[in-house]
Amino acid sequence: MIRSHSRPKASTRSKRRWPFTPLLFLGCFAAAISPLAVTTQAPGQSGRTVVKRTLRRGKTPRIPQRKHISGTAATPTAGHRPTTAAGRRPSRKPKTDAATTPKPTGGPAALPAAPRKRSSTRDAGVICWMWHRRGRLQNTGATTSVLGLYDSTDPRIQRAHIELWKQAGLTFAAGSWWGKGGDQWYQHIDAAFAGYLERCEGLGFKICIYWEDVPGNNLDRTLRAIAQYAASPAYYKRHGLPVLFVYSRVYEKVGLDVLTALSDRYYLVLERPPVRKLPPELPLGCHWFGVPWTSPEHLLRQYNVVRDNPNWELFPLIYHGFDNTAARDPGTRWPAGGSSVEWFQKQLRLALSADPEHLMFPWNEMAEHSAFEPTVEFGRTYYDAMAKAVAEFINRP
Repeated sequence: MIRSHSRPKASTRSKRRWPFTPLLFLGCFAAAISPLAVTTQAPGQSGRTVVKRTLRRGKTPRIPQRKHISGTAATPTAGHRPTTAAGRRPSRKPKTDAATTPKPTGGPAALPAAPRKRSSTRDAGVICWMWHRRGRLQNTGATTSVLGLYDSTDPRIQRAHIELWKQAGLTFAAGSWWGKGGDQWYQHIDAAFAGYLERCEGLGFKICIYWEDVPGNNLDRTLRAIAQYAASPAYYKRHGLPVLFVYSRVYEKVGLDVLTALSDRYYLVLERPPVRKLPPELPLGCHWFGVPWTSPEHLLRQYNVVRDNPNWELFPLIYHGFDNTAARDPGTRWPAGGSSVEWFQKQLRLALSADPEHLMFPWNEMAEHSAFEPTVEFGRTYYDAMAKAVAEFINRP
């Protein structure tokens, strides 16, 4: 009997304790979770709760980020979170000064305006081809310099050219250079460029390389030669870097990525650059040689892309005409009526509409009838037109 009284029957126990079981369950649950979490309310933020986890598991508690709370943060110590003077924890968001923080004008955040390019950096130059041989026409139907059928390696011709450039107000020349090595034709051009560079050192003029090819695809040898020439005090520089004009044939051979990697050593001026593919932050010059085959509308669009990028500079090539029909079949005669001062001025106006920093002219491409060097056929007509355009360009307000 005692045993039966000490342990009530199951049915009796269930009836007696059933009303109290939920309270007992809730009490046990609250006691179990109380060491794990408590709920507090952030000061000044009604209805917003922040869960603070304890260090029971040996982990650093993490406070969810919230809006900035003003106050001065105390110096943090190991194992202690900094608090403000009011006892609140500072926000992770850095405090900003409203007086110095720019505010958006509406909609998406406005991008900074591109800086204006300085007109004081204007200059003008020519492309000089250095393949001429004494007593030889450049090609069938080519025009002839008033200096005769000269040799590009002749120091007297080099000095005469430099003096003509200076008289026309030009400040630099880009020598057509086809790389180091190769056959006698390549070697002749390389020797001619070395001679022009030496004459420029003595006459106070600037010259640079217009890189046309990589003989034997030997890029290392070619780059070593360029670096040697670029060390000359007469080498033309831009923004403190030696200028390197690069014809499209070169970067099609070596790859545009390989070429642009040289931008830390040279100021690159790319011929026919793929402006939509180039990194806009890359400082470089842009230049188009194939003007006779390009519509004015397309050319102007390319010029304007360059103009609108503050990191790029435009080196437009200005023609008075182009005609290689005597040397090639079929050739190109542009314009159909042949060269004229009026056509030259039209090309000049198109280039000036893009506000370039530079102007360039083909100096002695005799086979294409585009030379601005005085010739037997045209006299000084285009040389004088070039000199006048350069003076107006340099002094343009």
